[in-house]
Formats: sequence, C-alpha cells, structure tokens
Amino acid sequence: MNEALLEAISIAGSQAALAKHLKLRQQAVAKWVLNGRVPPFRAIQIEEMTGGAITRGRLRPDLFDADSIATPVLMEKPADDDQRSLAADGRSSEGAKA
Repeated sequence: MNEALLEAISIAGSQAALAKHLKLRQQAVAKWVLNGRVPPFRAIQIEEMTGGAITRGRLRPDLFDADSIATPVLMEKPADDDQRSLAADGRSSEGAKA
C-alpha cells in the first residue's frame, strides 16, 4: 500500500479529482492504488500539485531519495515533449530541416 499516494488522493479530494488534475482517467489512478506504484513522471507532477506536501521520494522511494529533486534516468516523458524539442531545434519529426 502506498500511503503517500493515498494522501495525495486525499489532498486532491478523490481519485477522480487527482486524475483530472493530471489529465488522466480515474482508472489510471485506481490502477496505481492497486499496484502501489506511481509512474516516475506522475510522482513529480503529484509533488508539484501538492506543493511538496507529498514528495516524489515518498511516492517512489525506489527511484528517488526522500530529499531528492533529481530526475531518474528512466523517467517517463510525454510523447509530445519530443516534438517540442525537435521544433526548438528547427527539425521536423521526420528529421528534415524546416
């Protein structure tokens, strides 16, 4: 059981409210509760959402130290971040110059 996740849900008001804030379906949050694991990227978002009341280290002690602010090597990132970084470099997703 991930007590920190349950606290985050309590702060948000419900699983559905937490999911809405993270732009997810409630079923995703319910799965985290059942599995006792939050994806690393979501742990960071929850830490930010709660103003640090629930830290990424408490949500994922296997990846983050209790006082850690570093991003783990295996952090998941949204697919659209790749497109933004390519656009910033002046490349399209096909690798051609714009």
